[in-house]
Amino acid sequence: MMRRERSPDRESGLGKGAWVLLAGQNKQRIGQVYYQYLNRPLLISFKCRARDNSECVLTKMGEPIDVAHLYPYSMRNDRPSADPLNIWRMMRVFWSDSRVQAWEDAIFPNGTEVVQNLVCLSPNCHRYHGAARFALKPLELSADKRRLKLEFVWFPLHKNSSSVDIFECPSMPHGLSHGPNKIELWNVETHQILRSGDEIWLETDDPLSIPLPDWRILNMQCCRGWRLLAERRKQITTSSIAIRNLMTRLQF
Repeated sequence: MMRRERSPDRESGLGKGAWVLLAGQNKQRIGQVYYQYLNRPLLISFKCRARDNSECVLTKMGEPIDVAHLYPYSMRNDRPSADPLNIWRMMRVFWSDSRVQAWEDAIFPNGTEVVQNLVCLSPNCHRYHGAARFALKPLELSADKRRLKLEFVWFPLHKNSSSVDIFECPSMPHGLSHGPNKIELWNVETHQILRSGDEIWLETDDPLSIPLPDWRILNMQCCRGWRLLAERRKQITTSSIAIRNLMTRLQF
């Protein structure tokens, strides 16, 4: 039975403080996974929490908080290649070379464990984001790179059909107050429900060492279709026509 790989931002059985204390006492007795967890990933996680005030950037709720990846940790080794089923090669069927290249440049060679690929979310928001129920669309970055304005967008659930007009853009209703399956989110400070079109502001005091999320990565996660490609790429033939047919059937 295949075990699901855990992201390094997931909590372990011991609290983070306990692992730090244990590391100071005897690093040699800590497994490689936790040794790595206690170094670069943990430091990056702390930076993300400091930037986002250890609260969900959407609901403003405090603990428990997840340090969530914008570009998935599970895809950290999916580098561009000549393989016809490589996710990056497949994306060029649907988006321009320049756009996909910008996404690649944002992800590689830095990888997923960088502050600009992380954001603080509550556990339920983290799950919804991973399931592509919503996206954070970048709108405006201040000249000093200290403030970033995002637009919250619910992705409505589209039913499959036997035929789809490929020139028709799927509707993205402004003001939509919920996601699929009765999902709703609330801002605990304003007591207002989150709707498509709501503005989300992120800030940092140090754009060099604690940067805001990368505009290019945010732009990428707004394109829900690439997530589907990542999940289905092993089932797709090398034919570009077959890929297009799959995507149009699923209305992405």
